Amino acid sequence: MPKSLVLLTLSFLVGVALFQDCILKVLVDVLNRSDSSHGIFVPFLAAYFLWTLKDRIRETPIGTSWAGAPVILICIGFALAGVGGFQVQFIAFIGFLCGLILIFLGNAMFKILAYPLIFLVTMTPLPQQVYNDIADLSRTIAFGASVQVLSLLGIPHMRVGWDLELPNALLRVTIDCSGIRYLISYVAFGFAYAFIFKTSFSGRILTAIATIPLSIFASILRLTTIFLMTYWISPFWSQRKPHIFLSWLVFFGVLILAIWIDQWFQKRRIAKTLNPLNPQPLEPSTP
Repeated sequence: MPKSLVLLTLSFLVGVALFQDCILKVLVDVLNRSDSSHGIFVPFLAAYFLWTLKDRIRETPIGTSWAGAPVILICIGFALAGVGGFQVQFIAFIGFLCGLILIFLGNAMFKILAYPLIFLVTMTPLPQQVYNDIADLSRTIAFGASVQVLSLLGIPHMRVGWDLELPNALLRVTIDCSGIRYLISYVAFGFAYAFIFKTSFSGRILTAIATIPLSIFASILRLTTIFLMTYWISPFWSQRKPHIFLSWLVFFGVLILAIWIDQWFQKRRIAKTLNPLNPQPLEPSTP
């Protein structure tokens, strides 16, 4: 094993010992908080990304870049000073790993490994207050838009706070119905999808950003579907089990539709690149 890889391994173990508290807290939250359950899949997806890059990794020479030294020092400073919550500490740990890659493997290797490493940040649980603030905003948008749909359809209703009174049922939109879980899951999936199907940096960033309006649309559609099913069919659809079924149905339905649309546009772009619309030369006329 090259000396640089030995030093990288030893430095990694030192980093794990230094950041062990935040690593353990992230793992505990991922396993116990329902809003962080997507984090279970993040390390496996990161490992898959590395596996797809194995040929490029094998062909890339190992180098050295001292640009990683200040990154490591800053991240260690975060750990020793206890700056921020365990979420900030965990992000500092990912930064520490990036610094190690730069020093012991070089710039070229870092460019290959950066995306899988930074992707690990998506498993970080949101701080509770941040989570509550985003959830409240998401609930406000989704509930308000869904009520507007009911008005456009002429369905009689009355909204009081977070309660919605229909002719045959009284529904309450709790914080769990805010759609923030859609947002977190779509963003994490968006980063994974961008790595697999997008090649340019800008394309990957735009794909990740696009998951935010996508999650808002899905949240509105989800609440509207539950309201309509409750009014048109039966209050049964507002109960827990059918409510969960509709939530998963909308989640995967919107996800599959978004993937299909993106793939359709991508195929059109490729076809246009391979077959540009160039004017055909005119055949010479016969005298």
